[in-house]
Amino acid sequence: MNGPWRTQAGVVLQPTVVNLVIPAFNCPSDPMDGVNTNINSYGKSNYPALYSPSRILTTSTTQGYSAAWNNHASIRIRDITDGVSNVLILGERTTEDRAAGSIWIGAVPTNTATGGNYADWYWHTALVRNWQGSSTAPIPSTIYLINGINQTNGLKYEWTLSSSHTGGCHFLLGDGRVQFVSENIDGETLIYLASINDKNVIGEF
Repeated sequence: MNGPWRTQAGVVLQPTVVNLVIPAFNCPSDPMDGVNTNINSYGKSNYPALYSPSRILTTSTTQGYSAAWNNHASIRIRDITDGVSNVLILGERTTEDRAAGSIWIGAVPTNTATGGNYADWYWHTALVRNWQGSSTAPIPSTIYLINGINQTNGLKYEWTLSSSHTGGCHFLLGDGRVQFVSENIDGETLIYLASINDKNVIGEF
């Protein structure tokens, strides 16, 4: 398939493809079967890419970093100047407790003024932040950290990192290894791990 799978108006161009179940993209611990009934019954994935890491500096100022999947850019190994062993590439997202899970097929390019570069990016990527972006949200906020809680309903937030495993999530790092990371990891450390070139020194995690 070489081209968009869906139009900006929402018309699916590849109906057979989008419903495919790819077992490798499904966590055995997730309660939902291979299609994601939270997202139009498209083929499910439990492994979103990490996207747009940023941290709070003051109540009105944030600092953003580049992730391996930032703005769907073409990132190469040479661009990961922090070292591939120090960078998280993919995380997990469950479908439990109203978390939405993900889909494997990805987002849709858009050039609309209000839609950003890609529509529905949250279907296959997860923000990593220690702020929520709301004047009523606590500073800092844990909503975009591992197993972040929606402060409106007290359940897991739909589009963040989450899992059906107790206490954290598995992550794929740039060197190809998989590591379990605790939900209690310091928020700024998680942000630095999601960044490819922030130059921050990271200890054990």
